[in-house]
Amino acid sequence: MRRSRFFRIPWRALGVALAALLTGHWAAIGLAGEHLFVAWWPGLEHYQLLVSLLCLVAFMVSFVILYYNRQAFTMARSLSRHLCEAHPVLILLVSTPNLRPATTTPLFPLHVTDALGVGVTLHGTSLREDIQALDNRRWNWQQLLRAVLPHTDSQKLKRLYLIGSPGPEGSFVYLDLCKAMLRQYVPDVEIISEPRPIDFENFNALVQSMRHIIQQEKNQGRHEREIIIDVTGGVKTASIAGASLTFNSRVQFQYVQTFAPYEVYAYDVLSHPHFSLEEE
Repeated sequence: MRRSRFFRIPWRALGVALAALLTGHWAAIGLAGEHLFVAWWPGLEHYQLLVSLLCLVAFMVSFVILYYNRQAFTMARSLSRHLCEAHPVLILLVSTPNLRPATTTPLFPLHVTDALGVGVTLHGTSLREDIQALDNRRWNWQQLLRAVLPHTDSQKLKRLYLIGSPGPEGSFVYLDLCKAMLRQYVPDVEIISEPRPIDFENFNALVQSMRHIIQQEKNQGRHEREIIIDVTGGVKTASIAGASLTFNSRVQFQYVQTFAPYEVYAYDVLSHPHFSLEEE
């Protein structure tokens, strides 16, 4: 049975918060040399230092208890999902291509041949048309092209960051190819490859790398809501790392559906107070 709104309020945590507020206030007054509780208990005027110290201890204890109950006030309760819109900054976790395109100079037209020997030619004139041409070819970089598509519908996209994984089978060695391919579709966008490969299974390294990019953009005046991280590529750890950076910020993450119609959705974790009186 669903609990009423009244019982969903974290009364214990609120009581501890009130205790921390009062005891902290009393300790400050007592240590400032003013008398505490003398109006209620006249004999306490000779023990003001002891009373002040007790209030200080009570404040410290209640503060520690409040710290361990902090999740009562901030909890992620829902996940907002909507069709992705164009962003000025896109961070891409690049997967290793499962099909190696035939590189030529110039790169386009780009020829991609699947495992059955059936080839397809990408002309580089229309991103949407080339994505459709790759249907049924099972090239995983088709998802990468789909991830970029929503950001090309306007001139809003300014910078595109590429992060690759290490090793001979990693994607870092293919970042130059990826950059050259994407530049054909977004020639006016600055495409930046991370200078070092990042292990996609190293959660901390991935978070640190993407956090550095976000901070760089913020230092240049970019707002967090203008940055989005694509978590379609890479392993599950990489996707979790990318999504985790959006939990306590205005940064969003996007994901390309693995089935038709292959929509690109943007996600945002909404945080609500645990004692919210609104319907969940």
